[in-house]
Amino acid sequence: MIEALKENRKANPTPLSPCVDQTIIDIESYYRNQPEGAPAAVRQTQGGMLVYALSTIQLRRTSSGRINVPGFGDFTMKSGVNCYHPKSQTTLVVPTDEVVTLGQ
Repeated sequence: MIEALKENRKANPTPLSPCVDQTIIDIESYYRNQPEGAPAAVRQTQGGMLVYALSTIQLRRTSSGRINVPGFGDFTMKSGVNCYHPKSQTTLVVPTDEVVTLGQ
């Protein structure tokens, strides 16, 4: 039984998330250069599930390096982590075509 599960796992690997190749530099360059109202993608990984939520940048604070995404709070432009919960499972990613497709 265990061998059958291992074979099934090898034959059907878990697909990688579409933002797996995004670096902190990619995230920072996108969110530092986008105006208010530009698209934003929020990556949530609670409960062993990967969910992308699409929103917009509501407020930019360039002096403190923070942006506000309605319904999700403040995030840093530098790394995309939540300002008030930096170790949480909710982060910003660049809204590429693949991320937008999963977020709809």
